[in-house]
Amino acid sequence: MNKQVKKYIINIAILIVVTALALFFVLKDDAGMIFDSLKNANVWYLLACFGLMLLSYLAETLILFILARLYNPEYKLLQGFWNFMIGRFFSGITPSATGGQFAQAYTFSKQGVKLTSASSIMVMMFITYQIGMNIFGAITLIYSTCTNSIPTGGIDIFGIRINIFWLSIIGFIIIVMIVLFMILLSTNKTIHRVLINIVIALGKFFHIIKKNKVEEKRIEMNAQVEVFRMELKRLLSNIKILVTIVGLYLIVSLTFNMIPFYAFKACNVDLGYNNFFHSISYSTFTYLITQLIPIPGASGGAEYVFNLMYGQYVPNQVLLKSVILIWRFATFYFGLLLGGLVVIFYHQSPKFETLHYSDRTLLEIQVIHLNDEYTKEKNEVKMAEPIKMEEVESYFENIKKELASNLKANSRSLTREENKRKKKLNEENK
Repeated sequence: MNKQVKKYIINIAILIVVTALALFFVLKDDAGMIFDSLKNANVWYLLACFGLMLLSYLAETLILFILARLYNPEYKLLQGFWNFMIGRFFSGITPSATGGQFAQAYTFSKQGVKLTSASSIMVMMFITYQIGMNIFGAITLIYSTCTNSIPTGGIDIFGIRINIFWLSIIGFIIIVMIVLFMILLSTNKTIHRVLINIVIALGKFFHIIKKNKVEEKRIEMNAQVEVFRMELKRLLSNIKILVTIVGLYLIVSLTFNMIPFYAFKACNVDLGYNNFFHSISYSTFTYLITQLIPIPGASGGAEYVFNLMYGQYVPNQVLLKSVILIWRFATFYFGLLLGGLVVIFYHQSPKFETLHYSDRTLLEIQVIHLNDEYTKEKNEVKMAEPIKMEEVESYFENIKKELASNLKANSRSLTREENKRKKKLNEENK
């Protein structure tokens, strides 16, 4: 059993254990009454919850489809759906949803999109997702402030009570800062170098980065900035696609955050249509907070935060816990189960024993993709052969020794190493 399979088994075990504990604490005092409440749930509103989730899946599938068509005009919408569900599954079983991106990139490579082009799609999805979330989060915060619908509950962290609204603000600020930080780094080379040196220095000081890993981390950070710069430039050169995808992500956010309102309706709790937008705001705040929880699916934490957010609406804990179960199953476990079925039965899905989902591996592919872009700029022959999975890590081990503080300034080294690799492949094919 290799290390990657062990990681997946550990992550799935954590997810199962934490989910079991969350269910235990939800059901331990009122299991009978909660099940009775669920038995009497309104079927049409239950279907509305799952229908909204499927609508968000369709919007995300369209995003994959549009971006994949930039690289493969023959790419099918149904392929995009299978790809999305695979990403949904692997994101759900890995901490902070880190496993989905490379699973999707690998699946793209099986569906006729080059692995290096797939990494480009992943970065463009990340950029547009962050923009969409920033816009939706900002609208939500403005609405809540103007309508005085700010949540009042609090969470005790190390003996300090923090209002959940301010915790939502922290989550929102982190999302905004990530985007602003990357844009700042990618648009100004001087700031780029200074900030990376500061991050490296702080990492060394707090022993987050080992001394023998400093240059390696510098290379990784520069590679990520270069990839971000390249894909941001690509998106800004095609405003129609940028606006379309950001619009689709806004639809994803809206449909996802509408689900709690209809989950309450399913349990025969009428919040009143005046509270429809309040409910969307509270759901958004719940999401912003749960993004700070680094366990698979934010299991346990999501249920707890939801209880705090909506407790003022429904003081009856039996009804509230029934709503939590419907909401959580519709927004998380439903996609996890569908994704798991796709992984099992879809013949082009990645397998546990062959899939490497780490950030390092995706970064390695992005570096190769960068080299392709620089080669195109020099009118040299672009690599035609797809990268084999087992070659990526060894290839990066060679080129990273040649890289210094800025990847573009050292593109000659990248090109030289790439030519060596292509020459070796040609010799093997003869």
